[in-house]
Amino acid sequence: MDAAEAFNALLGTEAGRADPYPLYEALRTGGPTVEVGPSMIAVTGFAECDRVLRDQRMLVHDAAYMDRLWPGWDTQSSLVAINHSILETNPPDHQRVRRLISGVFTPRRMAAMREQVARLAADLADEMATTAASGDGIVDFMAAYAYLLPVNVICELLGIPDADRAWFRPIAHEIAATVEPINIDFEVANAAADSLTKYYDELIEARRSRPRDDLISALVAVHDADPTQLSSTELMSNLVLLLVAGFETTTNLLGNGLWLLLQRPDELAALRADPCRTNAYVEEMLRFDSPVQVTSRWTPTELTVADLHVPAGSEVFALIAAGNRDPRRFDRPDVFDPDRANNTSLSCALLSRAGARPYGSPGRVSAATGAVPGDFAGRRSGAQGPHHAARLREHAAAGVVARRCAYPSYRATTWAATDPVDGAGARAYGAGPMRTVRVLAVAAVLALLAACSSTATGNPSAAASASRGAGLTAPGSTAASSNAASPAGATAAATGLPGRATQPATSPPTTSPGKPAGTAGPKTPPAAGTAGAPAHFATLAPGAKLPTDAQCAAWVRARPIAENKGSNKTANHTTGQHVAGSLFAGDSAKAASSIAPRIDGNFTGTTQQILRWVACKWGIDENIVFAQAAVESWWRQDTLGDWDSDATACPPGHGLGADGKAGQCPQSYGILQDRWPYMKQGWPGFGRSTAMDADMAYGIWRSCYDGYETWLNTVDRGEQYHSGDAWGCVGRWFSGRWHTSASDSYVAKVKQYESQQIWKTRDFQQP
Repeated sequence: MDAAEAFNALLGTEAGRADPYPLYEALRTGGPTVEVGPSMIAVTGFAECDRVLRDQRMLVHDAAYMDRLWPGWDTQSSLVAINHSILETNPPDHQRVRRLISGVFTPRRMAAMREQVARLAADLADEMATTAASGDGIVDFMAAYAYLLPVNVICELLGIPDADRAWFRPIAHEIAATVEPINIDFEVANAAADSLTKYYDELIEARRSRPRDDLISALVAVHDADPTQLSSTELMSNLVLLLVAGFETTTNLLGNGLWLLLQRPDELAALRADPCRTNAYVEEMLRFDSPVQVTSRWTPTELTVADLHVPAGSEVFALIAAGNRDPRRFDRPDVFDPDRANNTSLSCALLSRAGARPYGSPGRVSAATGAVPGDFAGRRSGAQGPHHAARLREHAAAGVVARRCAYPSYRATTWAATDPVDGAGARAYGAGPMRTVRVLAVAAVLALLAACSSTATGNPSAAASASRGAGLTAPGSTAASSNAASPAGATAAATGLPGRATQPATSPPTTSPGKPAGTAGPKTPPAAGTAGAPAHFATLAPGAKLPTDAQCAAWVRARPIAENKGSNKTANHTTGQHVAGSLFAGDSAKAASSIAPRIDGNFTGTTQQILRWVACKWGIDENIVFAQAAVESWWRQDTLGDWDSDATACPPGHGLGADGKAGQCPQSYGILQDRWPYMKQGWPGFGRSTAMDADMAYGIWRSCYDGYETWLNTVDRGEQYHSGDAWGCVGRWFSGRWHTSASDSYVAKVKQYESQQIWKTRDFQQP
């Protein structure tokens, strides 16, 4: 078989698409680059593929190219739908649009993606186990997990309503066929594209009139601010791309990853024994069975690749999967080996801007994406999508059996699955925010396997539920955050709106990072009584029924915790008081009727027990409470802050100079730094009772989280206020504003402490 025959078999036969690797080897015998037809070059070498992907002289197939190659192509709506995306544009348009789109992938939004993936991964594992236990012990992994995880994450990111998500997978699958232009059924693909663009048109108008905290709203705002920078066509095309690239490929990657391990029981056992190696397994999966098999470029001018002359107008096919098995680059390339050294593949190589070393650049992974446990090199933020759906067999160790996947197999080419040119010069083929979803999704399924005890052969519920705490950690931003006071405080004080402006008078000492926080606990509290006392209180959805004071007290006291802040002893054994509904005068009337009556500070215990009690009572993740209280006061109820010379801002008994600072009085008190000018109804309780101080703070947080603080949309803000944004409400506590730079910087500090689990470090203990 000569090179041309091998290449035609690769792209044009079912056998070649099902198992392309023998054909790659046949092509490799002709060298790292080989001519496979008139003006057609196939590249099989690792370094040579890297060169093709980085060389700015090689271009993707943009609209101008398609006009020359295929007159009338723009009558196919499925091709038009994606052709103006960053996937199919060249400089300078590519840099312009990519820069705008990258701008809406904020660190906060990326961190929220980690939360969503971790939460959904655990929930779907529980649901899959329940399905298996209630039936014949069989569950379709692809339908019950691999599809639902990424589709829900990408829909959450875009802002797709729950009720509209079921039809997205077939729509995306049908449009995805156009990026593999072999035997396309344009009637089907065009109908899908027409349906999707019509849906997006309606959703864009809805978000234009009522913006939300989602990607569509953010991109609409970018377009409306300057349509010359992001046209309506580019907006639509990139929304289509985000859907097609966002979950169709990830679904198949999850199946492939599971299939690889089920075929290799020794590797599966090794992963179970050491779940922290998850990311090494992800990297090897990406190399061994490359998620992006082929991509192509064309050459407007003649050039040379690996001593082979490439005429102008040539098509250059970078066979990425072949490059990932190049024996010049990898020892024993046909062996699945998660422990191989320097395992950086072409599948998701993170290349920095001009001047970076090839094949990855440690230290350029976004702080917002972070690293999955086991990422010893810290080189990548995610992975490209896969090539075909896996056929899964019995997973006896987990007690779950997966039916064979009925979805069609399509390997061949993901033709333009890489970004053409980075804005500053070099290629950046594989870095990017959407890869975060993919790498976390793969880590989720590997964590599921790693958590399953090898002896749990007959208990699918136990096996799947065990995954909740394995491999995926609670998110936390690693972005630096200053302890310096924010100028936003002056604005909050001047307008009379509640908000925390400055750090406490005494900043906590710097400590070394500890281990990351664990994953969220149960979504809803167990039945009354202490036998089922939750080990971890998690955030409850807006409008959820909250546990009572008494129930939370019983649960918390069922798990004794030693005191680590001895100075709080008196305040910890002092209860609080009821507050009037006028505390929430600026909020929706529901806050006065449903939130205010619950605030009473009626609990005593150790400092950590008090913080767990308010976390339970107000339905907020206890690790957020622990971290925020550490930022505010280092868990000390005697902390005073926000000193001011305005005598009218001093509470009774704390006039100017009364607390040791001549001509000043503190406005903020206690473990959460409740601020007297805006919370007078809780005085003096929050000044002398730890429970009252915390109860007030998280009652206000719940009012914000449930959507009652609509006044936030009448003042300076970074985006429109809405319910359900836990971190937004944490930031609002500090600045009295919604997602401003001051509030988001404060959130970054809280997330840093949460990630470090600062309350467990040695310096924090002051018994």
